[in-house]
Amino acid sequence: MVRELNALDMDVMAIDSDENRVNEYSDIATHAVVADTTDEAVMKSLGIRNFDHVIVAIGENIQSSTLTTLILKELGV
Repeated sequence: MVRELNALDMDVMAIDSDENRVNEYSDIATHAVVADTTDEAVMKSLGIRNFDHVIVAIGENIQSSTLTTLILKELGV
């Protein structure tokens, strides 16, 4: 997904708690950050409010996906 969005010349912030994954996408994402998306303070500090759209793709952990989505909604994204 990051590659496709990059190919469309879109700014992409890739966030993951796994440093290896972040490193994998650091060359193609506009911003690649190691962070916990379930921490509202962290999301605020990343300037996530400045993004028009977000895609939450947290694989197997439905709780993290739900919490991240709730935080994004509270932040107005």
